[in-house]
Amino acid sequence: MTSTLPKVRVKTGGTIVNVKSAGDSDATVELREEKYEIHIERSRSGLGLSIAGGRGSTPFKGDDEGIFISRVTEGGPADLAGLRVGDKVISVNRVDVTNVSHYDAVEVLKASGSVLILSDARRVTTPVPPPPLNTEENSVPLQKVLIHTTLIRDSRGLGFSIAGGRGSPPFKVDSDAIFVSRITEGGVAHKDGKLVVGDRVTSINGIDLNGATHDMAVSLLTGLERFVRLVVEREVPVSQQESNSPSPGPQQSPRVFGLPKTLFGIVLAEQLYEQPPRLQLVQAIP
Repeated sequence: MTSTLPKVRVKTGGTIVNVKSAGDSDATVELREEKYEIHIERSRSGLGLSIAGGRGSTPFKGDDEGIFISRVTEGGPADLAGLRVGDKVISVNRVDVTNVSHYDAVEVLKASGSVLILSDARRVTTPVPPPPLNTEENSVPLQKVLIHTTLIRDSRGLGFSIAGGRGSPPFKVDSDAIFVSRITEGGVAHKDGKLVVGDRVTSINGIDLNGATHDMAVSLLTGLERFVRLVVEREVPVSQQESNSPSPGPQQSPRVFGLPKTLFGIVLAEQLYEQPPRLQLVQAIP
């Protein structure tokens, strides 16, 4: 059966749960827990997912007795909707499953009907670059330039994430602006090549983001529009601006490679949750 529902992946919140050093380098990695609401339409072959864990069962991750996604069938309804191995299930069709047994969770999933509304939590990592050295030797005159681009949303989103906004933890010190915080390698934004981490988002589809909240920006980016017009501001060395921009207009930005995968493109959480082989109670959901 062909799904007629939109592949809904809505960010409903994010909480910093840990910040740690990345090896011996000066950079840090921010570990965040983000919550999503995912709509899945059951096909004739089922939902295309399996769960593990639950109260009284062998934990899927550490000592957490929650319900986790242990398998997602490639190309199945759950995969197409954006579910990932390692996602922790919070509720199924508004029924809380954070403290239930494995068998109770299975029964809730079986009784979910043709459309499953699943709330889950996913841990993602964000590289936090070290602060730039502010010495006279390294000081270079900077100039602000505007970059215009239009991204065409695909089945996995736009391929980048944002941080900051009025009332939210700032991405840059003393700034409540919206910034590009992450680019998904191989995603829409990465293939477009015009956005880089640290760009300040000034408008989305012609709507000025000056003084905007984080939730407002997320709402604009996760709307139903397939074409998303963006204007971002970037500080570049004056010499680079002069050499790369003989005439005013949108600029081609350096590409960014090797960053973690994310929402707007969906984070592959299995990279974070892979466990050594162990005996677990796992059940596929028909």
